Amino acid sequence: MAASKSMKLRTGDLIFQNIACGELCDAINEVTEGYEGTHFSHVGIVWIDGDTAKVIEAVSKGVSINTLKKFLERNGEIAIGRLKGHVTNLPKRAAAEALKYVGKPYDDYFDMSNGAYYCSELVYYAYKNANGGKEVFPLAPMTYLSPKTGKTFGVWADYFKQLGVPVPEGKLGINPGGLSRSALLKITLNPKL
Repeated sequence: MAASKSMKLRTGDLIFQNIACGELCDAINEVTEGYEGTHFSHVGIVWIDGDTAKVIEAVSKGVSINTLKKFLERNGEIAIGRLKGHVTNLPKRAAAEALKYVGKPYDDYFDMSNGAYYCSELVYYAYKNANGGKEVFPLAPMTYLSPKTGKTFGVWADYFKQLGVPVPEGKLGINPGGLSRSALLKITLNPKL
């Protein structure tokens, strides 16, 4: 991999992370390839608050704001996605939209319409709202199937069984890997921040 590039974060940048969170993250990585073959299991939106870089993100405790330092303490490989092309006017507005979701619950069900939010769902709605209700990052059918076996990953089957709902195979959604491959983003892998 190339040497790390130094970069200054901007409000509205997307910050991707590959977190080691066990079998669920392993399953996410197996079915969602990211930019140039990388794997990302998490994404947040950068918010520059005065001189402090923060990250608006959906985590298990809900949509919250963390310092960049705390975000990076998870020790996952990171990448920065910066919007390019005809949508460069959206990042600051998207961060402002994301702030409106702080305090909302985490979406354990990965359901795009239940008033709770998982990480890339937060990004989706923040950018869609910033763009006057027009989708910026498209939704795609989600999969919980192993590409090796064609069967639902055991960890996902158990996860949704505990929630008492069927595996939402094929339902529309969005994931960090898919986001990182968007043609609207310039990706910088492992930058020095």
